[in-house]
Amino acid sequence: MLPGDANCHPDRNLPSIRQLTLVDPPHWGRFGYPSDESGTSMSAPEVAATAALVIASGVIGRHPTPDQILARLEQTAVALGGSQPNPDYGFGLLDAGAATAAG
Repeated sequence: MLPGDANCHPDRNLPSIRQLTLVDPPHWGRFGYPSDESGTSMSAPEVAATAALVIASGVIGRHPTPDQILARLEQTAVALGGSQPNPDYGFGLLDAGAATAAG
């Protein structure tokens, strides 16, 4: 995300991300959209995709290590709830644009 980018609207109020999931384990045929999902199950796909984008962008080299990728994601996250990391928000909000931007 570039400052002043007319296509960037960070303050837009968008709907929550929903994940189709099992709503009644162990009844494996019942799927739905729970209203209270949060945490690592919801964030893992976004973090994995951003890590893949970091690798593909080459912003931290041709063959970054897992530790380098983790550091990049942590360093470019938007702080939430005070200092980074903190017990409520960890390193904050994942920012794929910042993570893949050339320094």
